[in-house]
Amino acid sequence: MRMKICVPVMENSVNRVVRSLRLLERHDPDFIEIRFDSMKSPAGFSEIRSATERPLIATIRSKGQGGLFRGTEATSLEALTQAARDGFDYVDVELNTKDAHTKVHQLKQHGAKVIVSYHNTKLTPTDQALESILENEARAGADVCKIVSTARTYADNLRIKESNRIEAMTEGLKEMNIQTMESEDTFTIHGGRRAKRSSIHTTITG
Repeated sequence: MRMKICVPVMENSVNRVVRSLRLLERHDPDFIEIRFDSMKSPAGFSEIRSATERPLIATIRSKGQGGLFRGTEATSLEALTQAARDGFDYVDVELNTKDAHTKVHQLKQHGAKVIVSYHNTKLTPTDQALESILENEARAGADVCKIVSTARTYADNLRIKESNRIEAMTEGLKEMNIQTMESEDTFTIHGGRRAKRSSIHTTITG
């Protein structure tokens, strides 16, 4: 399976986002993530959508999850709903969102697929915790499960890159009657000052 590339765009205005999208065309990314938390308030969804035919991800990352957004969950959900209505292919819902399952279901009604994400900017959870996080994201109704953690040691990096463990996670999800496929990507992104950035792509679709 070919690894797919997702490029984040963090700009403070719609015009800057559109300009970045045009510049990115020459690099042929598979996905583009628009970080609306970089703006004073999320806006310009239809204008951004019309600027590219690439699959777009709408993300409003909260301060608590390593982003810049300080608003309410209600405001974030309203913006993500508008992004889905205006043709964004994916919207990102944080796992710790109150009533995540209900909100994921609501967003799917507007035509977008939903990424359920977890971020830990301090450490890499234990193997057991990673499995639990993945299962909870799938139970929330994720089309794509995303885990972002921080490597403090090289061992952390190696641990999350173990293909057998990822395979075991997906097999466990199959036992929960959650299909796993290779046509979509779950992004498990790993970063830290003492370890290389690494990523594993696997799919969990519910």
